[in-house]
Amino acid sequence: MITAVNHLAFAAHDVEAVASDYEIVLDRKAERYHAADGSPFCRFQLANVALEISAANGRAEGLTGLGFEVGDIKSTVHKLQRRGLAIGAITDQTFKSPSHAIARHHAEIDPASTHGVRFSLVETLSEPTPHMTSSVSGLDHVVIRSPNPERAVALYGGRLGLDFALDRTNADWGSRLLFFWSGGVRVEIGHALAKGVSDKPDSLWGLAWRVDDAARTQQRLQQAGINTSEAKAGRRPGSQVLTVRERTGNVPTIMLSATQKEADVTAA
Repeated sequence: MITAVNHLAFAAHDVEAVASDYEIVLDRKAERYHAADGSPFCRFQLANVALEISAANGRAEGLTGLGFEVGDIKSTVHKLQRRGLAIGAITDQTFKSPSHAIARHHAEIDPASTHGVRFSLVETLSEPTPHMTSSVSGLDHVVIRSPNPERAVALYGGRLGLDFALDRTNADWGSRLLFFWSGGVRVEIGHALAKGVSDKPDSLWGLAWRVDDAARTQQRLQQAGINTSEAKAGRRPGSQVLTVRERTGNVPTIMLSATQKEADVTAA
């Protein structure tokens, strides 16, 4: 079954330009590969997830989906199909650079089965590349907007089998939030209370990256010429957050510092 979020998929009209922007935002160098068809493919490996940038090839530019890591793709596909998800054929993917190659089995879940959000299943065959140490350590959470929270519970907690950790409604925020965990990444489902419940599709919306110090991250990004908000207190006690306003490929992006408790857990 699903063990982690393997990667975030990003489609770019200019792969190198987007990768260069993210080298600044994520404070690390991209790994540059070529796909089997020769097209460029850039990858950022962080502690708990990778960001993968590939050629859009006619698609809209932006964040396009999530890839889930699985232990055995054949058995996972079989089980998820029995749970009502439509899944395409298992294929082999390879990406090569002069020093490393990525090999994996891959299967796409039909977005009609997941209410509009694109997910894939990945069984990694090659040795993972070690992640670099930088001020951006990993992904804190990915945000998906849903007009139908009960439908989301059935999909993420039921069919996909993610760990359903929290269901919280806050009138002050005007939202209902559902938290699901997968391999150290939180999948956050947000529902706007004012819009009511409908059968419209869900949408993959934004990213929250984890940083050591939000104020220092603000200084680093602004010195690189990137427009950000001021670092301010976050919703979690003891945390700080800032918004990155550009150079993210139009993906709504925040940087979130760990609380002391979270930092202690990470250090352990």
